Amino acid sequence: MFYKPIDIKKEDIDNRDKIKFIPDEFTCWDFIEIKESLTIQKFIIYIKEKYNVDINSINSCNLNIYDSNKENNKIIKKIEDVYNEISTIKLFDNKKFLVLEIFGKYNNLEAKMPKIKYIFK
Repeated sequence: MFYKPIDIKKEDIDNRDKIKFIPDEFTCWDFIEIKESLTIQKFIIYIKEKYNVDINSINSCNLNIYDSNKENNKIIKKIEDVYNEISTIKLFDNKKFLVLEIFGKYNNLEAKMPKIKYIFK
């Protein structure tokens, strides 16, 4: 059966005084792609330099990979290695990417970004 898909909802722009959307408009289907295996520290620097966002936390599949409020001896490890350390389900050898969500600040505003497709292989 063929049908016309529903319109894609753009992220809510009513809270522009509290939230900075990066990019200015995106949908639930949009993502940012990073094609490089990075340590958490290098990932944080990359996001800061490219998007001017200070990362507070990095999550993947309901796992907290990084939290700026906690002691982080994991910061020098690669993201995929930290994922394997904390997850009960390890990454398969043929798995090439993780979907990451980041939470952070853009100046004094909450930064809202699409999900990140982090391709480490």
